[in-house]
Amino acid sequence: MIQHYIKCIFFAIIVVLLQSSIEGIIVLFLTNLYVDSHIAQCIGLFLGLLGAILFLLFFQKEYIFSCLKLLKVNKTTAALFLFFFLLVAVSFAGMSVISAEVGILSHNNETVDINFYHLIIYSLLIGLNEEFIFRGIILGFIRRKAGNASAIVLSSLLFLCVHPYYSGIAPFITAFIVACIFAFLTIKYKSLVPSIGFHAGWDFSFMVVEKYYVTDSVVPVWGDLFEIPQIIFLSIIALSLYLYEKKIGSTQQV
Repeated sequence: MIQHYIKCIFFAIIVVLLQSSIEGIIVLFLTNLYVDSHIAQCIGLFLGLLGAILFLLFFQKEYIFSCLKLLKVNKTTAALFLFFFLLVAVSFAGMSVISAEVGILSHNNETVDINFYHLIIYSLLIGLNEEFIFRGIILGFIRRKAGNASAIVLSSLLFLCVHPYYSGIAPFITAFIVACIFAFLTIKYKSLVPSIGFHAGWDFSFMVVEKYYVTDSVVPVWGDLFEIPQIIFLSIIALSLYLYEKKIGSTQQV
C-alpha cells in the first residue's frame, strides 16, 4: 500500500511540475514581448495545461482520454456549474459584508478598477487548469491505486503543496476542505464541470473581495480572520453533501 502512495505522489509531482514549467516559460516569454500581464497569465494557464496533456498522451494515452471525458458538458453538469458558481459568489458577498460589519474586513478607500471580463476568464482558466490536473489526472490515478477515500484526502493534501505562499494555518485548512469538496463532486457526478464551476466561482469572488476590501485582522500562526467565515461556509457545504449522499444511499437500499 505504501508503494502505491509513493507512486501516486511521484506521478502527481511530475504532472504539476510539467504543467507549471510550461506555464511559467510561456508567461515569461510573453511578458518579455511586452504582452499585457493579465493576457500572458491567461495564455500561460491554457497552454500550460494543453502542453501537459499532449506530453502525457505519449505515456498514458487511454488514461488521459478518460480524463478528458470528464470535461463533457450536459444539462445536469451545466446546471451544477452555474449553481455552484452563483452559490459561492452570493455567499462570498454575504461573508464579506458581515465581516466588514464586525471589523474583520475594512473597505478599500482607494479607487477600484475591476475588469470583470478578465477576472471571469482568468477564474475559469484557473478552475479548468487545477481541476483537470488535481481532480482529473491526479485524483483518478490515486483512485485506481488506493480507492475513493484515500484519493480524496491525498489529492487534497497534494493540492495544498501548490499553494506554499499561504500565510498561517487557516488558508491551508480552507484549501483542504474546498479540495475535498471538489474531489467529492468529481466522483459523485463523474464530471469535472461542477467542481470547475465551484472553483471558478471561489477564485472570482475572492479576487473581487480583495479589490473592494482590505484585512487588518491577521493573527499570528492562524492567519487572516476572514478565513473563519470561509471555513464555516465550506464545512456547511461539505456536511450538506455528506448528508445528502447518505440519504440517497439509504433510500436506494430501501
